[in-house]
Amino acid sequence: MKTLQHIIYLCSFSLLWFLQSCTKEISEEFVAYNNNTSDTAWLTTSNGVADMSVTIPVDTMFKRTQIITDSVRLNTNDVMSFNNSVKLFVRSNSVFTNQGPYYGTLMVDLNITSTKGDHIRNNRFNNVGDLPIEAMSIFSLRGYAPNNVALFVNNNSRFDLVHKLPQPQSGLKLYYAESAANNWGSTAWVPSADTNAVVPTPILGTTITDTGYNVAFKRLGTIMIGKPIDTTQQHGRVNLILPPNYTNANTAAYVIYQQRKVVLRMLPDAANRLFYVNAVANNTPIYVLVISKRGNQLYMTGAQTLANPTQIHRLTPQPVSRQQVEQLLDNL
Repeated sequence: MKTLQHIIYLCSFSLLWFLQSCTKEISEEFVAYNNNTSDTAWLTTSNGVADMSVTIPVDTMFKRTQIITDSVRLNTNDVMSFNNSVKLFVRSNSVFTNQGPYYGTLMVDLNITSTKGDHIRNNRFNNVGDLPIEAMSIFSLRGYAPNNVALFVNNNSRFDLVHKLPQPQSGLKLYYAESAANNWGSTAWVPSADTNAVVPTPILGTTITDTGYNVAFKRLGTIMIGKPIDTTQQHGRVNLILPPNYTNANTAAYVIYQQRKVVLRMLPDAANRLFYVNAVANNTPIYVLVISKRGNQLYMTGAQTLANPTQIHRLTPQPVSRQQVEQLLDNL
């Protein structure tokens, strides 16, 4: 017990130190970048804008959340149980091959993004266009056959996923990832046409009765269960300037809502040597978090603030250990 208390103390101290004691400076005036300043090269495309296709060391340094695998025979309706909180109801006619209906074994790999730290580890972010969304969970499902036969989902069928939660929310929507996400958070999240795709307190036949919600979806892949942020509030851009050697070649920055499950990846502005994210409602309590890796050394900083489009945040990352980064992500 003493060891556990010590670990909790260290985690709490680490989070508090990085979010409160890091260097933070607010500027009321936006100042364009001085091109005469020497810095580490920003990665740009041929037309001079920030390159959004690059993968930086921070994007690959984290161990992704666990992938869980289960299988069913499709000769009858069945339920796949991935853990105590997620089940997948599969119908016998839901999958086919080029030759017709498939009644063999279906394998499904499931990866769940549920905590704010998971969003950063899995490079899954809540930007829907320019608007943020509060994500309850993101599910990545990959279906395949043991013999690598190409499988297709029957358009006239559906899958039902049950996610068990003690207090499910109402007003949740289903979003499909229409394109592969790059590491800068530009997944094309498209809302399902089915406005009743997410139903709280699901009951599926007699095999599943869980408090939580039922998600009806038409294809395997990556889906997000979320709730749109109120867009009637005035909102604007959050800007961040770092020392010159922290660029889109080595640094990732995030805006994390303190009171909602929203994690946004800040985008690079190579022309002005800064990071930014759009459409954050004014006066929203947020964390601005920066993680950088140069060589074998990690750097991190963070600050609690209120979103204000007239302010520019200036932070200075400090050397940290891998354990300190992981502890902070666990405590977001």
